[in-house]
Amino acid sequence: WITSHLGTLNWYCLDFWTAELGLEIARLKRQAGDRIAIRPGADTFLQALKESDKQVIMVTNAHRDALDLKVERTGIDRYFDEIVSSHDYGHAKEAQAFWQHLQRHLPFDPARALLVDDSLPVLHSAQLYGIGQPVSILHPDSSLPKRDHTDPFPAIDDFLQVLP
Repeated sequence: WITSHLGTLNWYCLDFWTAELGLEIARLKRQAGDRIAIRPGADTFLQALKESDKQVIMVTNAHRDALDLKVERTGIDRYFDEIVSSHDYGHAKEAQAFWQHLQRHLPFDPARALLVDDSLPVLHSAQLYGIGQPVSILHPDSSLPKRDHTDPFPAIDDFLQVLP
């Protein structure tokens, strides 16, 4: 039953899981907030992007409550021109409708766009939409072992690897 929601907006929705499980998921996330941190090298990478002439947008499947907690803990919002949650559009990043909404809201050239993501289904969806530079993360969860690079996307383990 739980996996039937994988890749849908419900999968990422704190309100949905709170209702389904009868647990205050946002409160539980806040209690585990000390585990939230910026990946090593990501701040340097993001600062370089911010100083470039590029439009820097975070697109995330995170629910706004979870996103607010991450911003509060890291201050990462300072690097972005805009932060878009898939909840804003009613579609997870795995859906083509997400990318269509993003294009209408923040026009961009998909062929020139870079998307770094830890989700292979998201990267496949982005590539199908025409995102020209989909990049996978080899070690998305520092509490788990690094995954093998078996996916079809260029992969990084360190954001400094993609700096010129």
